[in-house]
Amino acid sequence: MTMLFRLMLATALLGFSACEKDPGRTAVDGDSDSDSDTDSDADIDSDADSDSDGDSDSDSDSDGDTDTEELIEMVCPDGEDHPDTCYCLRMAVIGTYDSAASKNDVSAFVEWLNTKSNAIVTMVSSKPTIDAAFLADYDILLFLNQAQTKDGPFWSYGASEADALREWLEAGGGMITVTGFNGNVTTQEVAAINSIMEPATGMSYNNDVYLSEPELPNNNYCWEGAVPITTWADHDIAREVTRIAAFWGSSINAPDGATVVATAADATSVTDNALVAVDIGKGRALALADEWPLFTNVWLPGTNQQTTPNPYDPCYDTDLEQWNYAEFYFQHPQFWYNAIWWTAPENNCFEIHEPIIIPIE
Repeated sequence: MTMLFRLMLATALLGFSACEKDPGRTAVDGDSDSDSDTDSDADIDSDADSDSDGDSDSDSDSDGDTDTEELIEMVCPDGEDHPDTCYCLRMAVIGTYDSAASKNDVSAFVEWLNTKSNAIVTMVSSKPTIDAAFLADYDILLFLNQAQTKDGPFWSYGASEADALREWLEAGGGMITVTGFNGNVTTQEVAAINSIMEPATGMSYNNDVYLSEPELPNNNYCWEGAVPITTWADHDIAREVTRIAAFWGSSINAPDGATVVATAADATSVTDNALVAVDIGKGRALALADEWPLFTNVWLPGTNQQTTPNPYDPCYDTDLEQWNYAEFYFQHPQFWYNAIWWTAPENNCFEIHEPIIIPIE
């Protein structure tokens, strides 16, 4: 090796050593790491954790919580240039809306859900097999009358289906159940929904006649003959809700750890559970004692309604200076918004485009 080459090699090694980080040297941003931000970790954001997502937790997502799950966000299958195809939540409505009630139209609820929300709704009118493959397509399940029609035949679910539903709930899924569709076959109706609900959530419906007679029989005609559910706990589902309608449903058994969100009594029964909610792992389940909050006649204005104030009519509220017709007396759009919002997996996108709804921030 020539002397000139040795000198060049020595110079290069010295230069390399000089470029290595000096432990005692402070970077130009004022901290002791080698990046250009103002914290003391080695990523490129300005928080003090070791990831680069910009929030202050140490997981790899940017939702600000301490788990590793991403928030559900809007999905646009045809691209953002086609917002009509975008959706936030995927909901399966399982069973039939068919009811023995004389006014059993549910078009107001269905239209509200399909056209005013950013959920994509699939109607499952034949009994599904509840397994991991089925559940992977949905974020929320709404269980209605578990039958082909209001009179049956009624469905039954097996242990493996309940186990799959339980695992799905624990992973973050949401579930809502409704009963009371046909008081003439309560035993069969309750057995059908309990076959999936009880082993999966711990909640169950009683085989009883609940909320069948109003406490105020002289003026319940003002709100379509419904029995109001009026006693509410301090809960997100109850937010901005004073009353919802019921008639001839089934009371609910609340397991340990569940929250009784609403109770009610009628002229023939003691106070019992009308709405029960439970957290299951990362998921949530909600049971409602009756199907009447689905009905159009307790959502929208009826016919032949009075508009002129009349303080002598029991349907006129002199304090509020309004008629106590169903669309004013009950808060069904707000209730369903709250129920879906609370039950849904963690997201930042669910909306209902309805002026009367007060959104949850």
